[in-house]
Amino acid sequence: MLSCDKSLKIKPDFDYALYAKGYSMAKMGKLEEGLELIDQSLELNPNYDHAWLAKADVLLDMNRLEEARDALNNSLILNPTFDEAWALRGGVMAKMGNYDEADFCFSEALRCLDLAIGAEQHTRHALLEKGKLLHRLGVYEEAIMCFDALLEIREDREAYEWKAKALTDLGDLNDVVSTCERAIDNDIESSDILRALATALDVLGRKEEALDVCGRLVEEETSEDMLLLKARLLADLGRFDEAIGTANDAINLDPKHISVKSYVLEKKDDLAGALEALDKALRIEAKNDLLWHRKASLLSVTGDFKGAVRALDIALGLNGDSEVYWTEKGELLAKLGHNGKALEYFDSALAINEDYAEAWLRKGEALDALGRKKDADVCMERAMKLDTSPVGASEGKKGELEHADPGLSDN
Repeated sequence: MLSCDKSLKIKPDFDYALYAKGYSMAKMGKLEEGLELIDQSLELNPNYDHAWLAKADVLLDMNRLEEARDALNNSLILNPTFDEAWALRGGVMAKMGNYDEADFCFSEALRCLDLAIGAEQHTRHALLEKGKLLHRLGVYEEAIMCFDALLEIREDREAYEWKAKALTDLGDLNDVVSTCERAIDNDIESSDILRALATALDVLGRKEEALDVCGRLVEEETSEDMLLLKARLLADLGRFDEAIGTANDAINLDPKHISVKSYVLEKKDDLAGALEALDKALRIEAKNDLLWHRKASLLSVTGDFKGAVRALDIALGLNGDSEVYWTEKGELLAKLGHNGKALEYFDSALAINEDYAEAWLRKGEALDALGRKKDADVCMERAMKLDTSPVGASEGKKGELEHADPGLSDN
């Protein structure tokens, strides 16, 4: 932004500097002021496709969807092969509920990127942007193919970072580790690569290695998320004094991180202290569903199943799209003897994710308790197949990542 200010002092009607400064201001939260500068840029040069794109992006942040769409139409009239404009228009149309049009826009964005891949000078940008767009659309395998194609051409930091993200979203954590280690072996190291590596190692149970990676990140920068992971790892390894010290360092940065102290105290078998710390965290973040889920788990460990149900009800009220929460509430109801009622919750979980092995397992147990042996066997068989299949294993690892201790998810 400083370079834009210098340019505008020399030439106040410099359209690029106006648009660039306006867009930077908008992304810093000054939406109205930023939009005004972008409009000034467009008054000077109405044929500036990037300025129309920037205007649309700001209007989208302001939820002015029809105006954002119109701005993108102007951008695409000027540059019909502008992949970023097609991709953003797809997002706008999806937000407006026009999913067929959104799908068309995303397809056009990918087509434009494919054209660019054929032009040697644009190959790196096109492969990277196509992979990122496919990742946003949830087409992770094809995204990885783009990143791999780029890595065959050159060692590229962003390609490694995005490949690690896509593999994490797929739940292929061993591949995350090998991708990150390959990057590091080729002298490509970034905080994103180290974060992905540490998180994958943690979920894979390689705690000492994960702790080593965390330590490297914490030494290099004040990294709250890595402090939180480091505290958890130290607790998992039974190094409680160090874990509490690290948790306190995180709390000094932000009081809401007291949730990770709850995790440490639970690992230390101080359940009363863990609940007390968690209640303090909830006073700060009452609408954090992960914290309520954590409280339900702690109450369940103490045998307070009714209290756990109440906590899970709050978690579900905040996030009804979690198959984990529905399954765990069903499990709690089954423990309270309400197996018939529990079935409704397992079915709700499976309506969200039919490949969630835990829900099939718990449903089978509830059916067995109700004397419905044949139905129970069907569910148990489905659970066993999913638990050993690539899909089931992937979903399990994704669930572990998504429902890790809230201390890692409150940033």
